[in-house]
Amino acid sequence: MYGYFRPYDSDLNDKHRRIFQAYYCRLCYCLWLYGGQSARYFTTFDLTLYSMIIHLSVGAKTPDFYGCERVFHTIRDHFKGDEIGEKLARLSFITFGEKFRDDMLDEGGIKNFIKRLFFQKKIRKACAEAPELARLAYEGTEAINRLQEQGADLDALLDRYADAMEDTVSALEEIKPEYIRLFRALARWTYFVDILCDYDEDAEKDQYNPLRKQGYLTLQEYFAHNYYSLMNKNREIAHEVHAALEGCRTDRPEWDALFKIIVYSLETVVPNILKGTDVTFHYFKELRRNRQRIAEEKKAMRKKRDYETR
Repeated sequence: MYGYFRPYDSDLNDKHRRIFQAYYCRLCYCLWLYGGQSARYFTTFDLTLYSMIIHLSVGAKTPDFYGCERVFHTIRDHFKGDEIGEKLARLSFITFGEKFRDDMLDEGGIKNFIKRLFFQKKIRKACAEAPELARLAYEGTEAINRLQEQGADLDALLDRYADAMEDTVSALEEIKPEYIRLFRALARWTYFVDILCDYDEDAEKDQYNPLRKQGYLTLQEYFAHNYYSLMNKNREIAHEVHAALEGCRTDRPEWDALFKIIVYSLETVVPNILKGTDVTFHYFKELRRNRQRIAEEKKAMRKKRDYETR
C-alpha cells in the first residue's frame, strides 16, 4: 500500500492539475537526487499532498513544473539544493524503512526481507542525517504495535497515529496550528481507510484489527451487521477533515487543488472499499497508466520551447 488519494480522478482543471504535477515531479526528482533512480519507487500521491500543505503553511512558492525525465539528468539537477524536497526525500526513506520493518515483524517472509535489504543503505543514510525523524518514526510504530497488542479500540489507534503525524511534520518544519489540525485529520482518515483495507487479510491470518472484535470473517460480513456504526464513523472522520480544510483556507491555487483532491477521496474511497474495489496507489502501475499523459505533456513542452525560441 502506498496511498489512497487519486488526484487525476478529482475534477482538477488544467491549472490545478499542473500545480499538483509540479509538486509530484519535484518530490520524484528530489528522491532521485537523494537516493538514486530506484528511490523514485517511494514517490506517492499522499506525500505530494503533504508537501503542498507544508508549502502553504510556510509560505513557500510553487515548485517549477517539468515533464517526466526517466534517464537523463538535465531536469533532475534543477532541484539540487531544494531544502524542503531533500527533507521529504529523507522522510520517505525513514517512513518506508519503518513500514518494511513493521511488515517483517507482522508477516516475516522473503519478500519483505528483500525490500528492506534492497533499500537498507539509503534508509540508514536518511536515519543518520535526520535522527530525530528516525526516532519519532520508530517510537510511533512501537506505540501503535503496543496498542494493538493490548487490543485497543479504533479511536485510540486513530488518535495515536494522528499524534505520530503531528510529531513528524512538526520536526520537519515549523507548521502553523491550523495546518497541524489538517495533518491530524488526514492521518486519522488515512489510518481508518488502512484498517478497512486490511480487514480481510487480518481476518485470514488471525491478526489484530480493531473492527474484528465481533469476529466477522470478512469486511463485507462486518459491514452487513454494522452498517450504521461504520458509516457514522466514516462521516465523523470526514467531517473532521472538511473542517480542518476550511480552517486553513487561502486564496492560493494549491488550496483549491488540495480541496478537490481530498474531498473527492473522502466521497469515494470508503464506498469503493466496501464494494471490494482496490483503492490503493502503486507507483509503477500509475506510471503505466499515465504513460500517454506524460508523452503528451512532453510534446506540449517541446512545442512551447520551439515557439519561445523563434
